[in-house]
This record gives sequence, structure tokens and C-alpha cells, in this order.
Amino acid sequence: MSLIHILAFNKISAQVVVQELRVQDAQRNLALGLHGGVTKEEQEMVVRLEKKELEVFQYILESITKQETK
Repeated sequence: MSLIHILAFNKISAQVVVQELRVQDAQRNLALGLHGGVTKEEQEMVVRLEKKELEVFQYILESITKQETK
């Protein structure tokens, strides 16, 4: 495995963890009614967008992991 592959794997792994925390935070804020000056509907949209971003990062991580086995 090349150095760039290891660095890319580490970077995207960290991004997945951070994004998981962002999803949890957005969900918690929605559940507690802490919308920070936005409507409930807007906060629901934030939750959906954070989840979609997590899916993207997980897809990238999966792609990098598959390349590792080739």
C-alpha cells in the first residue's frame, strides 16, 4: 500500500467520524428543539443533509478500502 493511499484512508476515516458526530449533534438539536434561529423544518433539512454527507464520506471510504484489496 502506498503512502498516499494510507494518508487518504486516514483522512477519510477521520472525516467519517467527524460527520457521524455532526449527524448526532443535528439530531439531538432537533429532538431538543434547539434550532438556533431556524425553523424546525430547516433543522430537519440540516439533519438530512448531514446524513447525506455522511453517506458520501462512507462511499469514499468504501472505495478506498476496495482499492486496497486490488
